[in-house]
Parts: sequence; structure tokens; C-alpha cells
Amino acid sequence: MNTQLVRPDGTIAWAGDVEAGQLQLFSIERRIADDVIGAIRVAATASERSRLAQPSTTDAGAQDLYWRGLAFLERNDRASVDLEREAIRS
Repeated sequence: MNTQLVRPDGTIAWAGDVEAGQLQLFSIERRIADDVIGAIRVAATASERSRLAQPSTTDAGAQDLYWRGLAFLERNDRASVDLEREAIRS
């Protein structure tokens, strides 16, 4: 996965790649957060790092629906609302 941190003016403040297999789905967010924290040199407390290490869910289906819903939100599409509701029910 290629990730970018974009400034309000559209320039890229940081970019990085994260490789993970399907079974590592829930570690991707934590790894990206760690990379961004290191790249922008933000001091994160142990408590903050611990919170980032906890996955938002352990249900791969719900996570997939959530991410798809976020992608649709960027398009202002009605389907995003339906996907978000389905993810919440999962």
C-alpha cells in the first residue's frame, strides 16, 4: 500500500509504502501511523502509541465495509452511507 501525507496546499509532506499480507490486515493502520509519527517527528506518548496499536475492529468484513464507505465518501456517493451502516451493524 502506498500512503501519502498531503499538506493543505497539495504538496506531499511524507510518502511511504507498507507491505502486508491479507492476514496482516489489522496491522496496516498501526504500521502507517508509526511511520507517519516518525516521519513528521511528532513526540507520541506511550499511552498514545498503545492506543494506536489497538485495532479499531477484529472483523475483517466490517473493516472492509468501513474502508469502502470512506472511499465513497470522497466521491459524495449515496452508497457510502449504506456501506457505513452495514459496517456498523457487523
